Amino acid sequence: MKNIIFMLVLSLFFYSAVSTSYSFEWPVKDPRIVSTFGSRAGKSYNKGIEIFSSSEAVSPIEAGEVVLRCSEYARGVHDLPSPLGNLTVLQHERGIQSIYGQLASPTMEDVPFYDITDQLGIIGSSGTIEAQLLYLQLIDSEVNRFVNPLLSLPSIGDTSEPQLKGVSLSSAKGSFPLENTTTIPQGRYELSINTFDESSAGGAVHRMAPYSIKVYINGEAKDSLSFESLTIRDWSAVPTAPPALEASQLYSRPWEFKLGDVTLQPGEAAVEVFVNDFSGNEAIQTYRIEVSAN
Repeated sequence: MKNIIFMLVLSLFFYSAVSTSYSFEWPVKDPRIVSTFGSRAGKSYNKGIEIFSSSEAVSPIEAGEVVLRCSEYARGVHDLPSPLGNLTVLQHERGIQSIYGQLASPTMEDVPFYDITDQLGIIGSSGTIEAQLLYLQLIDSEVNRFVNPLLSLPSIGDTSEPQLKGVSLSSAKGSFPLENTTTIPQGRYELSINTFDESSAGGAVHRMAPYSIKVYINGEAKDSLSFESLTIRDWSAVPTAPPALEASQLYSRPWEFKLGDVTLQPGEAAVEVFVNDFSGNEAIQTYRIEVSAN
């Protein structure tokens, strides 16, 4: 029985996503984000956000009808725990659904509908994450995409810009960290960027994926990445906008993103990198290099 419920939840995840044109309310008071949409989660991406709060009460982001309840453990000898623990799925207008995971206990069976002022549950640690966190995912069955919940929630007033730690170009000729490089041979290179956002919550500092990365060479847009939404392709989640790479392809190592290839011609080159977080804060770095002829 538990396995059937779990597969049903996975099906909902795979064939749903959220529209960014609607405004919702935070499900907890004083929210602190500890893991963002698009961060690497095992071999895939985080398709929602993980929230820490000093207040344990969880409310719906909008009034909605209960369409699924799933407890951490169902009756049965061979059943495995759900990765999201106790969870509830609410159906809202316009085909939008919201998923609340990691709840301390299952929601009550006799409550078919929750208003925005109702308490749906309390934050727990019932899933695979041991910390007391709420997992929130928004889905929209009409567009078949996972869409970043932070695009539809009020700003939390973050004023810290993302951390941009390094940019490198790699090929058979070698690896060239641009912060330590002034001259590079002409040719085609793989572009990698080491960057992350940070959040302080629960007495710890958490690294998270940024919202977007953009790269310009001599003023011309070259590579970019946006975690606005994820699409399921061949049973794997990939960013909807190019580069549509699986997490194992995009993340070469923790917080290093492989955005694609660039071709450098002889002469001076200005490489500009823009990194934005979900609150609109931006980190900018310009690297000036001389590209030599072979």
